[in-house]
Amino acid sequence: MGLTEIKLKVDQSFLLDTKMPGYSFTFQPSLSSAGGVGFYIKEDQFFTTRPDLTSSTNDFEALWVEMQNGSQRYMICGVI
Repeated sequence: MGLTEIKLKVDQSFLLDTKMPGYSFTFQPSLSSAGGVGFYIKEDQFFTTRPDLTSSTNDFEALWVEMQNGSQRYMICGVI
């Protein structure tokens, strides 16, 4: 599940508990007072964050993850 406008800035801790049972949370913070993006991914789903695609600028944030889909297939998902 991809989320936008999570309002988490760089070097800021969460104001609310982000835990959701059965899910891991990964995020890309914002450089501004708005924005920020994140993913909730099922805990049993193997994934890696793609730092080569992920970015945070004054204009937007982008978070990309790579997940295994099936035995040998991989997919890349992004939230911008």
